[in-house]
Amino acid sequence: MPGSRGAGLALAGLVAVAQVGCGGGAGQAAFDATSARLTAPVDVPEAGWSPDVRVFVTSGTLRALVRAALDARGPITQGLAAGSLAFQARLDVQRLDVADRTPACPACVPLSIALLGTVQGTRFDLSATAAVHADVDVGLDVDRDGDALVVTARLLDVSDVGVELGGLRETAALRDPLVRLARAQVLEALPPVQVARLDDAALPVARARAVGAEGGVEVLVRTTSPTATPVTTPAAGPTSFTVRASAASLVGLAAREALARGPVAGVIVEPRSLAVDGDTVTAGVRTWVPVPGGCGGGGTWWRDDVVTGRLTLDGPTVSLTPTGLDAAGASDDAGVLDEAARVAARAVLGALATRLTATVPARHTAEVGDLDVRVRLIKLLGEGDDLVLRGKLDVGPSDRPDRPDRPRSP
Repeated sequence: MPGSRGAGLALAGLVAVAQVGCGGGAGQAAFDATSARLTAPVDVPEAGWSPDVRVFVTSGTLRALVRAALDARGPITQGLAAGSLAFQARLDVQRLDVADRTPACPACVPLSIALLGTVQGTRFDLSATAAVHADVDVGLDVDRDGDALVVTARLLDVSDVGVELGGLRETAALRDPLVRLARAQVLEALPPVQVARLDDAALPVARARAVGAEGGVEVLVRTTSPTATPVTTPAAGPTSFTVRASAASLVGLAAREALARGPVAGVIVEPRSLAVDGDTVTAGVRTWVPVPGGCGGGGTWWRDDVVTGRLTLDGPTVSLTPTGLDAAGASDDAGVLDEAARVAARAVLGALATRLTATVPARHTAEVGDLDVRVRLIKLLGEGDDLVLRGKLDVGPSDRPDRPDRPRSP
């Protein structure tokens, strides 16, 4: 993912210089134990796993994606044959609503669609109004795409199609082609739309599945974090999407990268906690300083600090800007970190922001016909041991020069 390598380098320490302490055996033992714990392979079984990240997408959001695709496609027009007669049908979407019925699959959202138009004879003066209604089911697929997990919305089924003709005697010869036309054209109207892409570089995923939820669909994710903590509260919310993630899991992913990378300029900065209160964030960090040779054969010492920062949300991006650093402890034989090392400790907020941003659905702009889906983060807050992100997906005209402007989909 763009920027993840830079964040990883910041996490690993940047160029940090420390005044050397002795780093006795106790410090080295603590470092070895931490490194072994954080870098050990994580095996998540196919069954029985619990999510540490949950992504909820509302039924209304999926409905808006379908409506945007249908609007971008324009009227459904096609020739029909009814026995020996030929007709031209034109149908426009009149209404698309979330339906109160059992969906066709566990991870689907049930919709109802109404189309209104005309049927016109092509070689004779004969016409009628046509009203078509049908049940539509939109679901989420979760698939692996190389080094990322992709969540895709797609139309899965069009059923219970009904046709009413006005001004023309209804016959099976004309009704049946209209039913087939509506079913085929509505299914083809929505190309698969990427709802989320979770890149392994910032948010490696071991398991994931989509499930039905009250008011929408939820994607349950189990990362490979060495400190994965289950998120038991559903990620429901009133906005287009809600992400509920274990703070400990995201911190563990960033810490594992730091330990696996090893010393950079002699320093490793390990994040240990992350909390959000309003627009203020605090992160606990431990700076490890290996000491090669001397002091009885070398060792490792460490210092703990609490980094404070300011939270800002810009479109689909979470930014955490450090504003302070306070000492919180040290090993008995610790030396003193100079300003460069303190900068490295503060820079850990950037790596944690990368992990948070990686959980945001549709942060890669998705195209739906001639429309774009854009992401606006609205709120990030801490709730117990979880971090909760709320945001909105806006469906609107594309700003690309090769795309015509179209009105915003309702």
